[in-house]
Amino acid sequence: TEWKTEFTTPPKITLEELTAKIGDAAKAKAIFDKAVSGFTKKKNLWWQVLDATPELRAFCEAHPDWCIYGECYGQIQKGFNYGVPNGQSAFMAFDILVPGDNGPRWLNAEEFAKVCDEGNLPRVPHLGNIPFNFETLVAMAEGNTTVPGSNHLREGVVFRPAFSERWDPKL
Repeated sequence: TEWKTEFTTPPKITLEELTAKIGDAAKAKAIFDKAVSGFTKKKNLWWQVLDATPELRAFCEAHPDWCIYGECYGQIQKGFNYGVPNGQSAFMAFDILVPGDNGPRWLNAEEFAKVCDEGNLPRVPHLGNIPFNFETLVAMAEGNTTVPGSNHLREGVVFRPAFSERWDPKL
């Protein structure tokens, strides 16, 4: 039920405050001129991704009490564009938190896949179902990415239990 501001805003600081923090008036003026005076308004990353993923927007609007966890990717980190065209970004879900009778709960792995597939939500590649073993997970985090259209190293791996963890509202 909470949406981030669509457009970025300039830093809310005066030149005097910045000078006091930095201690160097010339350096503070250069930073101020670039960050505040020269500020150009643009859509923040989350809105760029939401615009590029209409399924995500539709899903969020249809499920306002659900929280989707995922990753924005593409033209965010130099050298790791995951096949996304220049200047664009995309999104992949890796978990969903939903309201429950005893407080929020995480979807089980099977429920998560089903919800994503039914809502056409992009999700991280599924590498398999394995018993927990730290060394295996470390090995799975290495190598080339399995994201279609990509040609670079894998940045890691998301792992989750097959069935939701126990939940304690106090924690």
